[in-house]
Amino acid sequence: MSTLSGGAKLFTRATRVRRQADFNYIRRAGSNRGGRYIAVRAARPREPGWRVAIVVSRRFSRLAVVRNRAKRVLREACRQVLPEFNQCWLVIRPRQPIKQAGTPAVAEELRRTLQSLKCAKQREQPGG
Repeated sequence: MSTLSGGAKLFTRATRVRRQADFNYIRRAGSNRGGRYIAVRAARPREPGWRVAIVVSRRFSRLAVVRNRAKRVLREACRQVLPEFNQCWLVIRPRQPIKQAGTPAVAEELRRTLQSLKCAKQREQPGG
C-alpha cells in the first residue's frame, strides 16, 4: 500500500471518511469541482491527516464489476496524486466516461481538480 508524507498509509480504516458527521462536514464546509471523469468535494481537515471517500452508487452502474473497476482506478489515481498535495478531506465520485478511461487520465484530472480546489502544497521559500 502506498504511503503519504510522514509515513501515513492511504486507504486504511483511519484515512477513510466513514462517519455521517464527517460526510456532513465535507458537504457543508467543502468546495465542489468536477471534470470529465470525476466530481470532487474537498474540505479543510478538522483533524490532521488525509480522509478520502470514494462513492460509487448503483446508479453509476448496476454491474458490480463496473463499479469495482471505477473504485480501483480512483484508488490508484489517489495513490499517485495525493502525496503531491496538502492534507484535505475528499469525497470523490466517478462519472460515466471513467468506464472507458485509464488510470493516467484519471490521475491527471484529479491533479488538476485538486489544484483548482487550492489543495496544492505551498512552495518552500529559498533561504527560509
